Amino acid sequence: MTDTDEQSGPMVLPFELEGERYCVDVDRVRSVLGVDREAVPADATDPWYAGEFTTDGTRVRVVDLGRVVGSGTPARSADPKLVVFTSTDADGSRYGWLVDAVGSPSAVAPSTLEKTVGHSRFVRGRVDLDRQAGRERALWLDAKRINE
Repeated sequence: MTDTDEQSGPMVLPFELEGERYCVDVDRVRSVLGVDREAVPADATDPWYAGEFTTDGTRVRVVDLGRVVGSGTPARSADPKLVVFTSTDADGSRYGWLVDAVGSPSAVAPSTLEKTVGHSRFVRGRVDLDRQAGRERALWLDAKRINE
């Protein structure tokens, strides 16, 4: 596979959560916001609705992604980020995933997509991200399924 072929793969936004590398299709992401760690309750009973923010006049429903894909209540990053998506719920609120850190958009090397066994229905597979410093492995999440 040539460098040109690698660059023609889908673009994703890589991010970190509890020391693991994940990514999501960049065309589904509207923005990335910094959030105050204390603004999101660590003990919200529903990880699918862990709080709410308003930005640019639009409500953003916070999904505590660490609790959705992991187990238990994750330790919060000192500088958490909220990945806000273009899709909305029935009330017009956008979805936002609470994560630890966000990287720069990267091309997926399509030939490296490896289906995972034992992961939830929210995972598309494990992929190599084409990064300037070399390849990185990441778990590619399906934003559409998580945000449904």
